[in-house]
Amino acid sequence: MTAKTTSWISRNYKWILPVGFILLLLAFFLSMTGDATLRVGSVVANPSLVNNAIQQANGNNAVTAEYGNLSPTNSLAIIEGEVIYSNDNKTVDISLWVQGSKRRGKLDLTADYKNDTWHYRMIRMRDKKTRELLMVLE
Repeated sequence: MTAKTTSWISRNYKWILPVGFILLLLAFFLSMTGDATLRVGSVVANPSLVNNAIQQANGNNAVTAEYGNLSPTNSLAIIEGEVIYSNDNKTVDISLWVQGSKRRGKLDLTADYKNDTWHYRMIRMRDKKTRELLMVLE
């Protein structure tokens, strides 16, 4: 009796096509987004950067009168937002939606990384419809 041997490809072809398709989609996604995935991921890994800015905004009477008490942001809001690093990744500009107890608004912030901490240069709230700006920190 002789044992019938088949090649590895013929035994596993049903796995090669789906795995290859998934890898192709992943490569396409990464090529389309560029380094945006990494930029947003670094802010998601450090939520205190955004949450500290929200705390400062909650301390502003004009912001709380207009938007109410702003709740801490979640990872999904950061992913939907815009993150731009500059100055050799030592300066970040972030724009994202935040939910207040009265209504939603956009939080924009600019921060510099110095001495292992983030120092805010600008924090503002804005209404996308009316284009009203409330400066928290200039």
